[in-house]
Amino acid sequence: MNDNMQPRLDGVRLGIYGGTFSPPHIGHLRAALALCSLGDIDRVLVIPAAIPPHKRLCGEDEPRRRLDMLKIALSGAMAQNSKLDVSDYEIQKSGASYTYLTLQHFHSLGCRDITFLCGGDMFSTLGVWRCPEVIFSLARIAYVARGRDGLDAITNGYRERFGARILPLEMERTPISSSEVRRALAEGRDVSRWLDSGVIKYIKEHHLYGS
Repeated sequence: MNDNMQPRLDGVRLGIYGGTFSPPHIGHLRAALALCSLGDIDRVLVIPAAIPPHKRLCGEDEPRRRLDMLKIALSGAMAQNSKLDVSDYEIQKSGASYTYLTLQHFHSLGCRDITFLCGGDMFSTLGVWRCPEVIFSLARIAYVARGRDGLDAITNGYRERFGARILPLEMERTPISSSEVRRALAEGRDVSRWLDSGVIKYIKEHHLYGS
């Protein structure tokens, strides 16, 4: 999806899954599909960040390459699920990718029912992101946890402080992170159980992550 055309989304119940996706792995795919499976969501956009404010990118990072890899990783799922799409909104906009600005953008296009998905580690820090009160006011927050330790207390805190709407997302756990995949690639280890074959080919062709 190229957001230069600015299509109206009036009445669309929208799911947004943001992240760095460096590289996109099986856990990202499962999370996107879990969001699609929710009956009260009409459309899901997976949006790679241009410059994530809360993460340190590796020196060779190029947002367009992460976008390319994400499209490859989700191509099969998108062909089978009409809800799912990849958006280049944050990369086209460039600069730091603040979630509250992305939510305001899609709200301005007519979306009044937005669910924002993040991982458990990101969920635990949402309260200190830029303009958290805007994030919680514009979106229901869904999260994928690698473990529930401490998240119930954090959830209650968000509800009390921001009136937050929180949705724990049930899905198969994926005990891998992008940083661990990058480390495995740099060490020349097999990553085929975590990455789509097309993504592996792209990484090798462009000599990414020390591969």
